[in-house]
Amino acid sequence: MTDTKSKGKRVFGMTVSLLRQIVTLVMAIADEVLLHFDKDGIRIEMADPSHVAMVVIRIKKESMSKYVPGDDMVLDPGKVKSLLADAEGEEIVELYVKEGKEPAPVFRIGNMTRGMTYFDPKGMSRPKVPDLTCDAVIKLDLNSIRRGMKNIETFTTHVAIECDPPNSVILIGEGTVNDVLEIVPEFKIVQAPPRKIRSMYKLDYLMEMIKHLGKDVTISFSNEYPMKMTAKLEEGLVELGTVEYLLAPKIETPE
Repeated sequence: MTDTKSKGKRVFGMTVSLLRQIVTLVMAIADEVLLHFDKDGIRIEMADPSHVAMVVIRIKKESMSKYVPGDDMVLDPGKVKSLLADAEGEEIVELYVKEGKEPAPVFRIGNMTRGMTYFDPKGMSRPKVPDLTCDAVIKLDLNSIRRGMKNIETFTTHVAIECDPPNSVILIGEGTVNDVLEIVPEFKIVQAPPRKIRSMYKLDYLMEMIKHLGKDVTISFSNEYPMKMTAKLEEGLVELGTVEYLLAPKIETPE
């Protein structure tokens, strides 16, 4: 049992809104989170159990109050999200570490102090983040594809992304014969590929990812190559950090 009377060493204070964003983004692919507290801020690098997807989150130390670097910590994002459920976004939530053999996490928000179970971070493997070099880099308005993606989800399990230079981007859902839906999004090509490229991705993963992101993202991909999707974490006009999703492709085989 965690004793919450003595909170221990303080790690950070941040807004409920920011912590809620962090745990929600992680829960899109994982049910636990390993936090790294380094000199520049918080780093999170998690893969889903099947290693189809990965999330990389970086939170600037300037986004937090009284941030103190320290040892890695494992959290249950579902429990943290439940703690924040009825809190106002602008409230401050503080994280402490219990001193002793088991440095368990303790959260304080308003008049509540919540101790949580200690998990040894040494028992968790840290995924290697691949260094991707992609042919196409595209700024995409997610709001321009959400309705079409939900429709594609009704008849197939994958979605293809095509970029045909100099100025064509299209998302395609393909089911049985003639069962096709095409989406022409709002986009800007930052880096055009040398030739037409196409890659296909699992729709359920992609839908979970875009559900929790804002309007503007940058996607990078190549032919049958992992996709990288990057977005800023912001409160108002202030950038607090970044989130990056990586998603493995489905290799298409000729019929």
